[in-house]
Amino acid sequence: MRRLILALEETSVTSFICPNIETSPTIDYFRQIGDNEMLDIMNLTSKKFWLLAVFGFMRKRDIHRIDDTQTTIIDGALKLVIVAPKEKRKGRPIIRPCEISCHSDKLL
Repeated sequence: MRRLILALEETSVTSFICPNIETSPTIDYFRQIGDNEMLDIMNLTSKKFWLLAVFGFMRKRDIHRIDDTQTTIIDGALKLVIVAPKEKRKGRPIIRPCEISCHSDKLL
């Protein structure tokens, strides 16, 4: 019986349903480097991809699949369309919309 309990403990799955992610160091860094118009291309690109990943819930492969021709900005909201993401419905790829609104802090 003891071997069974040990085997079950070894195969248990750790849950990551509610991970606690500390974003304040990155937010502080964004405030420190300043306004987007003043950033060099490297910092601007890093900032953009971090914001898309965290606030747009996007993976690297989703970011590569953003259709620039369908990207719009309406009333301060960036509207993106991800073409052929990994998710499928009835075996067919879907087009997933994503909307990101402006933050009240202009440095973000």
